[in-house]
Amino acid sequence: MEKSRILGSLREPMRRIGFACASGKFVSDRGPFRLSVGMNSASEQQGRVLAVNPVLGVAHKAIQARLAAATDNGHWLRVATVSRPIGYAMPDDRFTQWRFAADNLDRPATAVADAVQDFGLPWMNGMTDLNTMLTELADGLSHAEEFKIPILLAELGRREEGRDHVESKLREFAGENHILAQDYRAFAARFLDDLDKIN
Repeated sequence: MEKSRILGSLREPMRRIGFACASGKFVSDRGPFRLSVGMNSASEQQGRVLAVNPVLGVAHKAIQARLAAATDNGHWLRVATVSRPIGYAMPDDRFTQWRFAADNLDRPATAVADAVQDFGLPWMNGMTDLNTMLTELADGLSHAEEFKIPILLAELGRREEGRDHVESKLREFAGENHILAQDYRAFAARFLDDLDKIN
């Protein structure tokens, strides 16, 4: 069972709720934000079935661009600022997946699109408020929040809080020489230099 068949079955129901398929996920451009639904999958029953776990994402384009510039890494331009598996945006608040088989594509595709419309979109729309996005990042539910939070604080005009956040993280990494610590020090130097230019 190929994932491309699942993505194909999802195209029309996701199009009806405003998402287009691009690079293996479904995206919807909303001005300064980009909403996305990735389809993480796992093979079951000797490959005859694919279990799909949709992951919701919201990217603030300016924040991601600043991350890319501050880290010299274009990867940030392709990922979300905040993300959450859809099951944790649903009433049961648990891991949720849908099973697709060659003889059963339309029903789970419709169910996925319905879940995105009923539960995913309200969560994603909520994340287009930057203060709500900050709370989500501060809860530690997204990846690389130590990089994202100071840039989001600066975007909100709270530059000194952004500076304090970075300096606190630098103290945590003092004396450490693993990849994350090295990357963070390089990021911090650029971020703090940019702050000084603004001020």
